[in-house]
Amino acid sequence: MKTKSLPSCNISETFFMNTKKAISILVILLSFIQFALSDGYKVPQYAYSLDVCDIDNDGDIDIIVGSHDQGNDTISILLNDGYGNFTISTLIRSNYSSVFCTCINEDDLQDIVTLTRTDSAWVFYPNYGEYDFGNSQIIYSSVIEIIKPYSLDEDNSQDFICYDWHIGGGFGALYNDGSGSFSHINIYTSPITTSEPDAGDVNGDSLNDILMTDYNVGVLIFYNQGTGDFEQQLIDENPVSDTYIFDIDNDGDNDLGLYSEIFMGNEDCYLKIFENQSGDFIFRNTIYFPTGTKFKAFADLNNDNYFDIIYKRSTWDSTKDSLYVVFNNHDYSFSSADRYFVHFPRQLQVVTADFDGNGYNDIAYTYYSSEDSVTILFNDGTGKFLENPLTGLKSLTNDQIDITVYPNPFNSRINIFISNLIQNVSSLNVSIYDLQGRIVKYLMVKDLMSSGEYVRLIWEGKDNQGYKCKPGIYFLKCRYKNSFASVKLILIN
Repeated sequence: MKTKSLPSCNISETFFMNTKKAISILVILLSFIQFALSDGYKVPQYAYSLDVCDIDNDGDIDIIVGSHDQGNDTISILLNDGYGNFTISTLIRSNYSSVFCTCINEDDLQDIVTLTRTDSAWVFYPNYGEYDFGNSQIIYSSVIEIIKPYSLDEDNSQDFICYDWHIGGGFGALYNDGSGSFSHINIYTSPITTSEPDAGDVNGDSLNDILMTDYNVGVLIFYNQGTGDFEQQLIDENPVSDTYIFDIDNDGDNDLGLYSEIFMGNEDCYLKIFENQSGDFIFRNTIYFPTGTKFKAFADLNNDNYFDIIYKRSTWDSTKDSLYVVFNNHDYSFSSADRYFVHFPRQLQVVTADFDGNGYNDIAYTYYSSEDSVTILFNDGTGKFLENPLTGLKSLTNDQIDITVYPNPFNSRINIFISNLIQNVSSLNVSIYDLQGRIVKYLMVKDLMSSGEYVRLIWEGKDNQGYKCKPGIYFLKCRYKNSFASVKLILIN
């Protein structure tokens, strides 16, 4: 009987090699677990909503979280140090429903808006600065839900679109007189069969129009007449789950997205794109997404001046539960998805902003559970996301451009100088973005100045539709050939 000989190796050497291999595997596994199961920033349990703004008026982007647990309501404020590191402070306030921040009155400070248990009404907590918030002030007590803040008239104050279920269905608007006093109008009355409206200027008159679905009628646009009146037009007889107004092709006017959301079965969700051509809407493409897809944010994530999509996917067996990112291909289509594992995304709330100040939009998310946290994924400069701040991220090429702006902060116009341009400016793109990563204004670049090496531009604080932008933080982003640079702008009254 033949005996198989063993390799020549002593026991201690074998033990060392096996131990080293085991440690390496353990490190890899722990690294994966840290990414997939990061605790993030702990906040009170049952986080219901998430928003971003500069709540302490120090020039960087903070995060607002509303949590409610059977009456134990808390508003958490994650204060940013400017480099993507946060400290948490909490306000014990009644916030039964969604919490978001916007400037309600005339002081340029971001107030907190929510539906409260104690008032049984939509209210705002006025921000007095120095982390001092006043008692609730009622916005309106007879609407079931405030949807989104928009400016709906020409005074640039913060108005709201709201559901009007108390009158039998449909939606209306709350008009702000600029001081935080609101008046209500009804826009559309219908049984409770309407989707959440979206708003934006679709006909170039500098007034925000409204897009929504009536499930018994189809998709409707309400053209804003500027006097509290709206003219209605049917866009598509096929009702959809969600409607979006966005500039998908980066041509300066708003296009339409009609989305049908499907949770069960093998059928795909789909997004129908209609291009805006001088106020006429031309069908361009149908884009399919997996069953269970729910859009959570639109933002430019790779700095190509085209918005990308962040979506969550929830399935009954939880095998596909995750956060996904797809990139705009510039031809009315999107790339294949990058997947980022998150816990229990059925109640996932997502916001985007440049938290670490490197000029790239990051992602923050939370979800409704008994052990809540806010997790931040930082953009590495290519649209991939990591869990560490990347402040100081530089251009990915040697063709570095320089930007000088003044005055900053500014209240009426800001001068912009872009230098280190060694060729013609046909490849120079300059845009203004808001905190959520949405394009506010395209700045036209015609030619170089007489020196031959710099461009001078002026931004007057207005968006593409000619609206005066509300005070706050904006980002000037420039792309020149393969180089990129970004500067933070602060608009004040």
